[in-house]
Amino acid sequence: MIEQTGSALNLSASALRKPRPVPPATPAASNARVPAIAFPAPANENANGVDDAARLAAEALAREKARAERHARRRRERRRWLQLLMFVVIVFAALRVFAAQVVQVLPGMAHLYKTAGITVQVPGFAVRGLRMHWVPGADGTQELAIGGHLYNDSRRPLPMPQITLALLDDMGREVYQWRIPQGGADTLPAGGRARFHTRIADVPPAAISMRLRILPRKSTTR
Repeated sequence: MIEQTGSALNLSASALRKPRPVPPATPAASNARVPAIAFPAPANENANGVDDAARLAAEALAREKARAERHARRRRERRRWLQLLMFVVIVFAALRVFAAQVVQVLPGMAHLYKTAGITVQVPGFAVRGLRMHWVPGADGTQELAIGGHLYNDSRRPLPMPQITLALLDDMGREVYQWRIPQGGADTLPAGGRARFHTRIADVPPAAISMRLRILPRKSTTR
């Protein structure tokens, strides 16, 4: 308490008492629960690099696999073509080596052989007693007479073949060709023989030799 008397200032004991400290205001308690915040996981700086490396490795592996498949497919194709080529070569070689047997079983093949320039003689036959001499013709000119016997040396009857004569020049080239007509039976028994004879008029002057062939009947055309 402060009292003033005249010019004097009196302070009472209550005035000199220290003020009581005011306690700080306590905030009201709240019943609301604050959600927990999880700490973020530490960042992996190498994750992106590992993913890229794995992707590149997978792409390289896929490319290598595709290239290997292409090479394997090409090898298979080349192998198939080589096998086909070998098969064709073997077939043609067999047809060439066993041409006589093929024509004997399939006479129609003789024309195919002739078209290919391959002369096939029928096996099992032989010509013996071949004679060739000049005889006068009906008009007084000289004609070439050719005759002999055809033998079946096999052990079974064979279809009667076609005998073809070719006159050759000094270079071995054919200058004239003639088929000897065949009559009588269509087959020649085993061990049997058949006589043939023919005449050729107008023999070319260049002819100096003759070649005789025994061919299937369907193989020659004139």
